[in-house]
Amino acid sequence: MRQASVAQLFEYHRERLQLLRVSGNLDALIAVNQEYASPADLIGHLNLIHPDRIQVIGAPEINWAAKQHAVRVSRHMEEIIAAHPPAVIVADGCAITANVREACEKSDTALFSTPQPAATVIDLLRIWLSRNFAETVELHAVMMDVLGMGVLITGDSGVGKSELALELISRGHGMVADDIVEIARIAPNTLEARCPPMLRDFLEVRGLGVLNIRTVFGETACRRKIKLKLVVNLLRPQKGAAEIDRLPLGAETHEILGVPVRKVSIPVAAGRNLAVLLEAAVLDHPAAARHRQHPGVRRAAQAGDGRRLRQRRQLGLPRKVGRRRRKRPSSHPVRLYEGWFFATIIPLALIRRRHASEESRTEIARRRLVADCQRRPGRGLQVFRGGGEGQGRRPGPRPTHRTARLGTLQAAAEEQEDHAGHRRAHGERL
Repeated sequence: MRQASVAQLFEYHRERLQLLRVSGNLDALIAVNQEYASPADLIGHLNLIHPDRIQVIGAPEINWAAKQHAVRVSRHMEEIIAAHPPAVIVADGCAITANVREACEKSDTALFSTPQPAATVIDLLRIWLSRNFAETVELHAVMMDVLGMGVLITGDSGVGKSELALELISRGHGMVADDIVEIARIAPNTLEARCPPMLRDFLEVRGLGVLNIRTVFGETACRRKIKLKLVVNLLRPQKGAAEIDRLPLGAETHEILGVPVRKVSIPVAAGRNLAVLLEAAVLDHPAAARHRQHPGVRRAAQAGDGRRLRQRRQLGLPRKVGRRRRKRPSSHPVRLYEGWFFATIIPLALIRRRHASEESRTEIARRRLVADCQRRPGRGLQVFRGGGEGQGRRPGPRPTHRTARLGTLQAAAEEQEDHAGHRRAHGERL
């Protein structure tokens, strides 16, 4: 008979549900006394029809008791406590009434209080009870996490299950259990695989002995639990045995605890890469749509794309492009707007930007000339004119390199200003 104690329930949920022990004995047992009963029936709201389960009292029950006569409420509590429920939990942060406390202390029933909502307390405790009271079975196999899917590797002793698991671990997959796998039915159609505590993280390989996978390959190489989705059976070739059907008409299934699981049989032979075959079987599983987006699958696809691209480059072929977008017709509103924008807005913006740059350059040259003249008043601009035929130069100081340069700059500034005015007038006419 499957059972657990109130002390285990209290220790596991003390921090999660903020449980506070008020009184009572924690040695009471929680058990499924009827074969047809479900673990979810072991807890619920205050109920006279099921008085032997864990009773949860919330705000609605407290409000109902406040409206009833004290004698009636006491009689109901005595009937419930007489059935010896494992525990009584007062939720919603409600104060514990005197009749509830008195009845629990008199019968030594465990009494707890919590500020969590009653519905939350019931949901969490039902999940815990379902996992602890689930039907379990132990199988001689290896449990692996391949591309996020739980795969159970079965076969005769010495067929190579552990060697295949070691190869899968080296390829980046994870191990759940080796040699002995605990499988529990946590839901009507859901199986969960775990490893016994004594064998956790260990893998036994012939010739190497026992390997600590967590130590050798790191933390990411081990898994605590995983849901079972696929069974891979390794078959050793035997003389006189019937050959496996190369093209089976229907999918093969293997039943575990009344739940059918998809099964794939792989013959073991020299030179066969069993790890690749098992990965292909996982990707071919009907429930593997989301597993195809696994990081390992994406990396493999990217590596294949890069290899094909290098091959095309070596052969001188053009790089393959994706699907082209359909060209919009010329009468499409977007095409009309694009034509107007590129024909009108962009040219005007370029003209304005060019005029602004020319004006700024002219203004900078003028300011430099004025500042230079103010800094050296004795050496202003002097223009030297040559005489006619047979005439010499007019008397005056001889032109220097500086005065010639300043004269050239002033002439250039005047010329740029004339050109800028002409372009502005031309732009306004446009």
